Amino acid sequence: AFIEKLSRRDQYWERRKYATLLNKLQECFASEVIEWSQLTPGGLEDFEDYLREVRENNPNTTRKELSRLRRVVTQAVKDGALDMDKDPFVRYDLPKRAPVVRRRLRREEIAALEAVELEGEMAVARDAFIFSFYAGGMRAGDVFQVRPENIREGRLRYTMMKTGQPVDLPLPAAALTIVERYAGADGPFVFPILPAGSDSDPVKLRRRISSANVGINRRIKEACKLAGIREPDEVSFHVARHSFADFARKHTSDLYAVSKALGHKDLGTTERYLSTFDREATDKLANDLWGDDDDE
Repeated sequence: AFIEKLSRRDQYWERRKYATLLNKLQECFASEVIEWSQLTPGGLEDFEDYLREVRENNPNTTRKELSRLRRVVTQAVKDGALDMDKDPFVRYDLPKRAPVVRRRLRREEIAALEAVELEGEMAVARDAFIFSFYAGGMRAGDVFQVRPENIREGRLRYTMMKTGQPVDLPLPAAALTIVERYAGADGPFVFPILPAGSDSDPVKLRRRISSANVGINRRIKEACKLAGIREPDEVSFHVARHSFADFARKHTSDLYAVSKALGHKDLGTTERYLSTFDREATDKLANDLWGDDDDE
């Protein structure tokens, strides 16, 4: 019922995540139908062990799956489908988050990727990635749907697919040069990635974006290899967003401006996101403080 509600609300990505959660529960408990009586504190511990040991999910993925399950249970209590005193999460603690190190490209690596000679679909994938970087770390689904009319007088105006947040920001010359490269191309979108009419149905649109992103990610890795970028197999389209965020935090103290560019709903989200890049800062501090110890 919970998944059906998400389908009715056109929340395709959320529905897919909860369908995956249901599949994992069915495998863990060896049952097509999951009864509330199975979701005891002990049952949650068994599910946590299953996620870690059988599915080999990392600590943060494990926590996310259990957080989604908690949301289902909370909704069931609200709907009266489960008595409040039967909520297993009252006597169960979610596993702790593990530190996250987000992959990002340094500015000189972005420049190297821009400069490498590419053709065809690999060039399109590279250009979309670089545009994302210059467009405030724009997400893949939004980049794929950018239309010429979204760019006027050097500004990009669009609504984020994920959050519904409106975005209005100036584009640097490098981003406008990329857009000009595709001026007059066939199709309604700036980048020839999605076919015309893709956005006529919300569910089909999300499926096409997901499918296209697989190919785009593969081509970005290949482009990074040609550009001589370190660990190219770890680079995906989303790394453009991480790279922008890291570049922005190093060049401004205005956290609010960075938050608005990323489309975060609050500063707390931005602070948590940017904190995942702090290892480089602490490494530099340690080197500044203790780097000359061997000279004593």
